Amino acid sequence: MAKKAKQSVNGITEGVIWQQLLIFFFPILLGAFLQQLYNTADAMVVGRFAGTAALSAVGGTTNTILNLIIGVFIGLSSGAGVVISQYYGAKRYEDVSRTVHTAMTFALVGGAALAIIAALTCRPILTVMGTKSEFIDKSITYVLIIC
Repeated sequence: MAKKAKQSVNGITEGVIWQQLLIFFFPILLGAFLQQLYNTADAMVVGRFAGTAALSAVGGTTNTILNLIIGVFIGLSSGAGVVISQYYGAKRYEDVSRTVHTAMTFALVGGAALAIIAALTCRPILTVMGTKSEFIDKSITYVLIIC
């Protein structure tokens, strides 16, 4: 007799709703936490080895700008995840594939557009936010590296 292959079961579309939402929520929370940890590590390393001007560029107003950008992209990816989950739950696998590819294309195009927009608007935004003139060049460099 031939052995039956084990079927994998994805229980996220079945069961208690609040438990399934937590299963979906915790990876998003972990991603946001790791992003904050990344910013903290940047500030610690730069503050220790590159001086106060560089620390100001990493931890000052640039952090606010980057958190806004990262928050927008986390929100967009969460929204795409909801649509993908709905299609997956409805067993509309062709729509799942189309939505995943659309989200990936949007991320690539959006990332390229973001880099261009950041290069063009970073100095005026930092100036309006009150960044000291001696820190602006390092701040712009940091934002462009991250973008």
